Amino acid sequence: MLKGPYVSSSQHIPSLVAYFDFGFTAGEFNGSSISVFSRNPISNTERELAVVGRGGEFRLAIGFAQLKTYFLNATNGDAIV
Repeated sequence: MLKGPYVSSSQHIPSLVAYFDFGFTAGEFNGSSISVFSRNPISNTERELAVVGRGGEFRLAIGFAQLKTYFLNATNGDAIV
């Protein structure tokens, strides 16, 4: 399960402030979560966002989430990341 808002954060370079909360609902990590909060420069094909919170099995985890855009339709905002 993935939840979170996006907020535009730049006038010149397409960037969003992104908050994601990845909640695991089955398997080995059921009940655990990872939260990501960072500037997301969406025009970059590959980028890193900070992991800022976590729970359950990931309680002491630190690090980053590495994102890669595979598809982006700038007209309607659809993307596969």
